[in-house]
Amino acid sequence: MFRMLIWSALMLTAAILPASDARAQMSKDEIVRSLKPAQGLTRSLTRTRKIEVIPGQEAEVLDRNKDLPKINLTIEFEYNSDRPTPAGMQQLGALGDALRDHSLQSFRFMLAGHTDARGSDAYNQTLSERRAAAVQRFLAGSAQIEQSRLSTVGFGRTRLLRDVSPDDPRNRRVEVVNLLN
Repeated sequence: MFRMLIWSALMLTAAILPASDARAQMSKDEIVRSLKPAQGLTRSLTRTRKIEVIPGQEAEVLDRNKDLPKINLTIEFEYNSDRPTPAGMQQLGALGDALRDHSLQSFRFMLAGHTDARGSDAYNQTLSERRAAAVQRFLAGSAQIEQSRLSTVGFGRTRLLRDVSPDDPRNRRVEVVNLLN
């Protein structure tokens, strides 16, 4: 009887827990699909406006252009650091491969660093900026993406994901936005 209770508890726990970790790696193809503009989107956006990112106004650009192709990637970093972990390096490798894909080679991208709500505003702001810059350094160096195609911004904890707790690790992410030009 006791074994049956333990077995039932284990099965219930397995059913409740998500099948995939929140930090699951995204493949090159998944990244390309997310960042590739929908058919006709490029023409309609670039014909009517050129998306210009002015330092200090990055949030406004994202708010005005909600239809831009983008993806949130969990790129793990060492604690209190802008140094990617081995899993983070693997995800950066897939991102570099995606940005070199022929279907994305003509576009510029904004790399937006985000944090969770733990820590002070000032600390999180600086950390998100350092991590976005680290992603840019990797992409420009190791992945050989032209630096002119990459801009960075740190949002700290000001743009938390809506459907998760403010302290949820999924808030610690790098958002990659295709600027379509």
